[in-house]
This record gives sequence, C-alpha cells and structure tokens, in this order.
Amino acid sequence: MPGREHRRHARLPLSARVKVTHPAFGTLVVRTRDVSHSGLFVESGEQPYPPLGSLMQVQALDMPVEAEILCARIVRVCVDGVGLEFCDGEY
Repeated sequence: MPGREHRRHARLPLSARVKVTHPAFGTLVVRTRDVSHSGLFVESGEQPYPPLGSLMQVQALDMPVEAEILCARIVRVCVDGVGLEFCDGEY
C-alpha cells in the first residue's frame, strides 16, 4: 500500500527542548514534535540538516538531572524537520 508507514513503535506527541550536535552545524537547541521508543522528530525551522544516514548526538534538556547523550541517525528529512532513529554505539 503506497504511503503506508512502517513504524516499529507508536509515536507520542511531545514538545520538549533537545540539544542536537553535528560537525556540519555545531550544536543547536531545537524542539521535538513527537517521540517513540526508537526515535524522535525534531523541528528544524530554517536550519538545514546533514543528509539521510548522517549520525548526530541528541540530549534532552530541562531534566532534573543531566540526560544521557544519545546517538541518532537521520532517517527522514521533511520541510519542517528531521526524523531521527536512535542507534547503538558512540557518535
């Protein structure tokens, strides 16, 4: 069926601040649109992102304790943001 999504986990709407880091742009603070067990969508505004498959660091902000820095891969690029899938290992 064309256009059908093949997601492994349900997405939950969540607007939260996260820090994303990549050598192409340094470090940015952006907002999430939704999250799931396997990834998240971050809104980019005017910021261009690296191409599909690129790895980035992601860290949740505004937590009671400093959040872990996670590795994420760009799996979807849209006009308003990028879909990131968490990946094992170091960035």
